[in-house]
Amino acid sequence: MKYTKIKEEAYNLHIIKTNKFKKNVIKVNFKNRVVKENIVKRRLIPNILSDSNAIYPTIRLLNIKTEELYNLMISGNVTQSGNSIITSFTATFLNDKYAPGLLKDAVSFVSNIIFNPIVIDNHFDDKAFKHSCELLKEEIELYNENPGSYALEETLKELGPNTPLAYPIYGTVKEIDSTLNTDVYKYYLDMINTDAVDIFIIGDIDDSVKDIIKEAFKNLKHKRVNTKHYIEHKEFNDEYREIKKVKPYNQSKLIIGYKLGDLTDYEKEYVLPIYSYILGGGPDSRLFSNVREKNSLCYSISSSVRIVSNIMLITSGINASSYKKALKLIKEEVDNMAKGNFNNKDIEKAKITYLSAYEEVNDSIYSILNDYNTHEYLKTDLVNIRKKKIVEVTKKDIMKVIPKIHPEIVYLLEGSKDDGKENS
Repeated sequence: MKYTKIKEEAYNLHIIKTNKFKKNVIKVNFKNRVVKENIVKRRLIPNILSDSNAIYPTIRLLNIKTEELYNLMISGNVTQSGNSIITSFTATFLNDKYAPGLLKDAVSFVSNIIFNPIVIDNHFDDKAFKHSCELLKEEIELYNENPGSYALEETLKELGPNTPLAYPIYGTVKEIDSTLNTDVYKYYLDMINTDAVDIFIIGDIDDSVKDIIKEAFKNLKHKRVNTKHYIEHKEFNDEYREIKKVKPYNQSKLIIGYKLGDLTDYEKEYVLPIYSYILGGGPDSRLFSNVREKNSLCYSISSSVRIVSNIMLITSGINASSYKKALKLIKEEVDNMAKGNFNNKDIEKAKITYLSAYEEVNDSIYSILNDYNTHEYLKTDLVNIRKKKIVEVTKKDIMKVIPKIHPEIVYLLEGSKDDGKENS
């Protein structure tokens, strides 16, 4: 596998050559600073572009074209990551070994989807716009119906009230209803003209791909500046602040939030994940063993780290009646870790789990692409380097990082329909 990054005037091109797969994948990212007022507009754009195209003006013609391209698959997605929001267009298609000339046609098709929507009097096709609004409302409804999603969103608001952590991931129904088609189109033009653009392409490709992409994306004119990706916290409470809310759910959710401060890159990428795994990363973790298995105080519990937001979360599904006992035991396990009540065997188990996950990265074309995507934006090591560095983590490293994990929030979402029985 060979990786090349080419800095063009208007975009960065990332070429990953490998003959391991029958298919190629191209991913085009538009990245900018996340702005709360623009989240809805950003979310609407991918579905509008997939529904409305000037070159393929009907869904039938669009489907016929993808069939002609040997069932090329294309999708659009929006991701909020730290201080950034990224709109991605991803296409998967056969490589030229099996379909000569397809690379050029596929790249051209992706470009047409992005740059050639149906536009009438400075707004998108009304039918496509309305359909996109309906789809986004459905996503919001499904998200809000899930107690875990609701509790997580509320916890993040409390952890970072003055940061993008407090922004609703999909926007709100009220914002959708007040958003004009013309405003979305204007924002779309801003996106393609001002966002930082990264184009990733992976597969059995040759050097001609550089010129193919340059021609297909000639609409991109100017280089843009990348935004600062990581959220940094300046204030730490170092004590738990309890918040309780009651909502008409069948389940109750307990989330404990921590802020992370002054971590080195090595601690972020290697030490903290090992700590989190020992605490609550698997079926033999401290939280799972002692809170769920031994004491039956929850039906799910885990610890996770969000490095880009510099936070750690302990998430549990509980019966509301078990709240005090469960919280007490969770705090005890966190304190036990701070006292060093874990051993090298625990560390080795965590390392084996991560090494196994790293081995699987190279088995998937999408995992490899995402590895380089993350490397570009978060400056993390590529998987082959991670395999070497993860084994270097020691108990001393973990003890050194623990004081940098600052307790902040205990959030209980009590389901008013919680009957005390386990729910999945």
